[in-house]
Amino acid sequence: MGEPAIAPGFDAFDALPDPAAILAADGSLLRANPAFRAAFRHWIGPQRPPWGRAPTPAFVDGARRFDATAPDGRHFEWIERQLDDGVRLAVARDVTRLAAAAEEALRAKTTLFATLTHELRTPLNGILGMATLLDMGKLEPSAQSYVSAIKQSGEHLLELITEILDYSRLEAGRIALDSAPFDPEATMQDVAELLSTRAHGKGLEIAVTVRAGAPTQVMGDEGRLRQILFNLAGNAVKFTETGGVVLEVSPRPGGRLRFSVRDTGAGVAPEKQTLIFEEFAQADAGVSRRHGGTGLGLAIVKRLALAMGGEVGLFSKPGYGATFWVELPLAAAADAPAPPSLAGARVAVLTPSQVLAQSMRTIVASLGGAVVERDDHPDVILFDWNANADGESIEAMKRSARAVIALVAQEEREAIELARAAGIVHYTLKPVRRRSLVE
Repeated sequence: MGEPAIAPGFDAFDALPDPAAILAADGSLLRANPAFRAAFRHWIGPQRPPWGRAPTPAFVDGARRFDATAPDGRHFEWIERQLDDGVRLAVARDVTRLAAAAEEALRAKTTLFATLTHELRTPLNGILGMATLLDMGKLEPSAQSYVSAIKQSGEHLLELITEILDYSRLEAGRIALDSAPFDPEATMQDVAELLSTRAHGKGLEIAVTVRAGAPTQVMGDEGRLRQILFNLAGNAVKFTETGGVVLEVSPRPGGRLRFSVRDTGAGVAPEKQTLIFEEFAQADAGVSRRHGGTGLGLAIVKRLALAMGGEVGLFSKPGYGATFWVELPLAAAADAPAPPSLAGARVAVLTPSQVLAQSMRTIVASLGGAVVERDDHPDVILFDWNANADGESIEAMKRSARAVIALVAQEEREAIELARAAGIVHYTLKPVRRRSLVE
């Protein structure tokens, strides 16, 4: 078999790690390096490649690239470049082998992350446990503040470690989904209550609303939904300085539910919105550096949503906050209880917070009640408790409605006694649960 004249130094051709060959103008084999001979033992003579009769793309600027499948089933990326006199240099990349190697590397990385995070969490949990015991004792104020700082830092570190482990599992496809009946409103309430102390500490309201028609019980993985909502709502609280955060669920066609987290923060620039769910993407690098984090939270949300058969997105305008949403196929459970009802009730909402006011109006409407003004003789007044409220105003409320319900923050339970002392016997804790208004 004749071979074309090869320029001096072309012996490096034999040293190429990928299978490489010199082809004649008609596609027949002229020369092959050792890697090619090992990969294509069935094609050593001068015949054309097994896929030679298959349609192949034309050369563009002297080169072309296409996928090829060998008789043994292996897949290759075939790359050709034209040389002199119609002779072509061909290089084959074994996609099957590369994919297997990548999968093995991913498994190894996942195992490494799992081992490392376990080894990190074990002593960290011990530190947090001891700090909690110290916190329960009688300490000097300065020592108490040191213990609180240890707990806060340790809990933050534990969140980061868990986030890294979750992401590595999702990346490797090692995520198991459960399916059991649960109440989506209760799940949102749990998340809001977990974040309420943090939110109220910043002067923010955090509330939960349920749109009319949303089922009271669905089938799905409650734990993964809670993880999604905690990531979204935690980010909203973290990056919002004034106003508040609202978690909402609304029914969608086809047995789907849309969960949204709306905030009154700075918003997300349009050019960042398409990237924000990607790994390590940041809407504002300066703000993110101040607050810390792995940059994986929203990527985890997206991967979890996709694994559950759903999708994610956001609506935002800089300066006007953002609404992050996830839509999931969560069919109503067969024996779902009827939603609570305020049908026929006239309810007034008294609060200086626009976020809380809007949330409470939505809740009342979803229960079949009518939202009215204070002077329109309401049946119930929902009063955002203010310890500075004067007795005359409270007495006026009690005279104008059959019932006054004080809305009290979770961490301000002493306000319950103050409200009772002022003659308000009904109360509910914020974030408000719908059933608490009916009961």
